[in-house]
Parts: sequence; structure tokens; C-alpha cells
Amino acid sequence: MTKQRQPLPDFLSTCRWSEALSNKELQRVASEFTGKNVPSGGYVCRRGEDVTSWIGVVDGLVKMSNLSPEGKLTTLTGVLTGEWFGEGSLLNDAPRRYDSWH
Repeated sequence: MTKQRQPLPDFLSTCRWSEALSNKELQRVASEFTGKNVPSGGYVCRRGEDVTSWIGVVDGLVKMSNLSPEGKLTTLTGVLTGEWFGEGSLLNDAPRRYDSWH
């Protein structure tokens, strides 16, 4: 059985930060919101990439990790359904500092 995913506008309305927005602001966010399906084991974003947005997890778990030059993987944290990440790099105009994968 396939789990039914939440429609993107419904997802936005469940985000705590959306409560602080006016209807006009929320409509603007919704109009610029894009979705991307990432298969299990696939990368959401890569270390060193330019940051053009912050990322919300509609469904699943995204692991943030770094790979050492020796090939050792270190998981920094997990981001669950309904949570967001990447705003720090976006606000600081800095490249991504970690790999993120589903």
C-alpha cells in the first residue's frame, strides 16, 4: 500500500512559521513553492552547492551528513516530516556545508 502524501498547500499551512504570515504573504510563498520527489537513498542537496532555497520535508527523513576525505560518513542530524533546513546557508549566502539525502 502506498502512503498518500499531503498536498503542498496543506503542508505549508501546517508549518508553524506560516502562522506569522498574512494571507497575501502565504499566497506568495505558495506561488513560489516547488516540490521534488527524492527516492530513498537519493541526495536532496550536496555539500558545496549554491543555496537558492531552504528545504522542507513533506514526507520521510532527510539525513544531513559529511563524508571525510578518508571516506568515513558522519551523520550530523536527521530532519523529519514537517521540518525545514538550509535557512542558515541561505541567509548567509554560503554554499551548503553538508550532504543531505533521503
